[in-house]
Amino acid sequence: NNTIHTGRAYLFDQCVNVRTGPPENRPLITGLHSVSDIFCKRCDHCVGWTYIKAYEPSQKYKEGKFIIEKINLHLEESDYYDIAHPAGERGDKWRLRSMSWGS
Repeated sequence: NNTIHTGRAYLFDQCVNVRTGPPENRPLITGLHSVSDIFCKRCDHCVGWTYIKAYEPSQKYKEGKFIIEKINLHLEESDYYDIAHPAGERGDKWRLRSMSWGS
């Protein structure tokens, strides 16, 4: 797999409207993990990955969760959802928004 993953990303418990690629062992900053890339069902762009297995005991909490790279999240104005700003984002720069895929 020649996909390069860079930049800020968010860890999610669930992810919808994606398909998963084949699992592979990948050395990441936090150690070796078995992961599958995840692809947008609409545009087929790789948007992140899901953790299948973490080999380091301290990383087991990631198993079954999804990483979505920030560059692949598109924010829309919304007052419908009551959501807090993402961890690590400055609260004074955040407005209530909903997250969605863009094209």
